[in-house]
Parts: sequence; structure tokens; C-alpha cells
Amino acid sequence: MIDLDNLFTLVDERISKYLANSPFVIAIPCVVQELFNNEMVRVKLTANGTEFTVPNWSGSKLAVGESVQLFYKGNILSERTAYIGASLNKDGGNGNTNFNTVSGEVITAELSNNEELLSYMTVANFSNSVILSVNLTFKGDLSNAGNGTISVYVDGDEQTYTPIFNVRANGYKTLSFSLPLNLTIGSHYIEVKGTGEYADLISGCVFAYGDIDEYNSTDESDYYYTIENSIATITKYIGRSICPRIPTMLDGATVTTIDIGAFSETGVRNVYIPEGIEEIK
Repeated sequence: MIDLDNLFTLVDERISKYLANSPFVIAIPCVVQELFNNEMVRVKLTANGTEFTVPNWSGSKLAVGESVQLFYKGNILSERTAYIGASLNKDGGNGNTNFNTVSGEVITAELSNNEELLSYMTVANFSNSVILSVNLTFKGDLSNAGNGTISVYVDGDEQTYTPIFNVRANGYKTLSFSLPLNLTIGSHYIEVKGTGEYADLISGCVFAYGDIDEYNSTDESDYYYTIENSIATITKYIGRSICPRIPTMLDGATVTTIDIGAFSETGVRNVYIPEGIEEIK
């Protein structure tokens, strides 16, 4: 008679040993929180906010707030096994102000034979070169259609790529990939969908990143502002663009000052600040 508990334990141990010796490396998106003098960096995972202090092996100088990729091998993520292997800022991590990241809304869905929506986002004002980064963790069986099917759609058109699942112990499977997209300038709707059998998406993160190509012009109707001695101070942005260009003049007055909270809670991702702005207070 077979002891199933012992059998499952043995299988988990063999899977863990295989993963530890596997050539596959898993990449997880995160954000730099703190830099240390010994090339160590404290990062926060985009998926769940967990923080790790790891070495920077990317070959780039990093900045606090910068998006990076945390790499690790095997089935256990820890400070002893992980490292920063890539910086998303391709200019060496010196804070490219045109760099933009948009996070997708991840839906913890139960997969079935029917295609289920797992994540979605809208990207706008990027240059035509955009990278979509996906990291998803499932619990259960993804055997439907081979290894399960994860599909990416841009404006309803399916994108071509080959997904690779990393099998983990205890019934967990992870999927991590980056997909280059060649988009026209403007607004685009991105969806990640999946099929599987008796599987649940339990966590994940999806985001797109690239360079800002276009800032939108704004005028008096996009701001609350005050004028004193022909000098304008912007107190609040009320426009609709996520990438506004601040005007040099408002109602005939020169714009020199911006209140520090003028763009908070607005959905704005990047702001073009022209010459002539003297103070952000």
C-alpha cells in the first residue's frame, strides 16, 4: 500500500531539487526603495509590496523610485538567492524624465475552458516601442490546451509569443515574460487573458513601460491658478491629459510657480515643465 503523504512529499522534494538545478531564471518587477554604499539595494516587489535587500548586478547605476527586475533561480525567493539583473531605464539608471510605467489591473480569476480576463490596462502617449512585462502565479491545473493558454491582446488583436510556465512545488505555477510591442502613437487597450482547468490566478503584476513621445498642450481651462503682479501660480491641475505640458502663460500672466500638490490625485504620469518655472512649493 502506498502512503500518499510520503509520495507527495517525495514529489515536492524532487521538484524543488530540479528547480534548484534548473537553468530557468525567474524575473519579478520591483521598485528601488534605498541604495547602500556596498552596492546593495532595498527593493519592493510590485506584486505584493514585499521588500528585499539584494545586490545590484545590472551593471547600471540605479535611482530611488526606479523600476527594475529582480531575478532568482529555483523555487524559493530570498535575499540569499535574488539579485537585480536589469534596469528598465536604458540610459544607465540616471533618471530619464521621459520614462513612463503603467501598471495593469490584475484580476484574481478562476480559469476554465473559456477564456478569462486576467489583467487589463490603457497606455497612452508612449513612443511606438513599448515593453509589456507579465508575472503571474497560479494554483492548480493548467493542463487545458497543453500548458494552459495565456493570450495578449492589443486593441482586440492577439499578439504572437510563446509562453513558458515554471512549475513550482505544491501545485504552484508561475509565468514571467516580456513582450515587445510596436504601437502607433495614441491610446491603446491591452488585455491579458487565460484558459486552464481547475486553476486560480492567485497573484501577479502586469505593466508596460517605454518613453513618453508626446505631451499634450494645456491652457487656462486645465488649471486652477492665481495671478499677482502679472505672475501666475498653478494651484491645481483639472485637465484630462495624463501627460500635460505646462503653459508658459496663463491669462496673460507668466507662469513661474507650481504648488507641490497641484498634480496629486489626478492620474497624471508625466508633466512637461517649461523653462521659466522658478519654484515648486
